[in-house]
Amino acid sequence: MRVITPPGDFRAKAIAGTRVVLIALDCAEGKRNGLMGFAFKREVKGAAAGGGMWLRSSKVFQSIVPDPKNEHD
Repeated sequence: MRVITPPGDFRAKAIAGTRVVLIALDCAEGKRNGLMGFAFKREVKGAAAGGGMWLRSSKVFQSIVPDPKNEHD
């Protein structure tokens, strides 16, 4: 399954397999000011929905966090 957002300043494309979802993001350069990173929240729709959960992996930008492996919360 493939999903593409409509054209605009922020675009996303998701390609779903049986176990993994590949997501590509594109943000217009003029709208990136102040953008520090992003996160994804997984939600299950239906009767058993529990509000979702934030996925553990994260992406930071080198200009904000030059060496993420040595960063501590």
